[in-house]
This record gives sequence, structure tokens and C-alpha cells, in this order.
Amino acid sequence: MTKTRTRRIASRGHEQATIESLRRDRKFAAAYLDDVLADGDQHELMLALRRLSEAFGGVPGLAQRAGPNATTF
Repeated sequence: MTKTRTRRIASRGHEQATIESLRRDRKFAAAYLDDVLADGDQHELMLALRRLSEAFGGVPGLAQRAGPNATTF
């Protein structure tokens, strides 16, 4: 009897695929945010901001890139 090898196919969820797409294509990311803002749904906006944040380095990474700090306000 021979053993059958099965190959595992790497899969990713919709959320991870969306984040990777946003990270790869900044124009797509901007259009994505524009569409969410135009829709006006607060829940969708919060999800979009979370996805964009994760795609571009998380909240600490975004804050560092943006430059302002608590003492400038």
C-alpha cells in the first residue's frame, strides 16, 4: 500500500486578501477609502480605516509617518 501525499494549499481569508491588495496598490487604497466615504456608512468607515491602518503599518506606524505628536496640538 502506498501513502498518498496531499499538498496543502495556502489560503487566506477575504480580510487578509483585502489588506494585501491595499498594501500593494496605493491608488486602489485611495479609491477604496473614497468609495467608503461616499457611502457614508460609519461601520464600513471604521472597518476601512482598520484595514488601511493594518496595510500601512498599524496605528503606531501611521502616526510615525504622519509626524504630529501629542505636544503639537
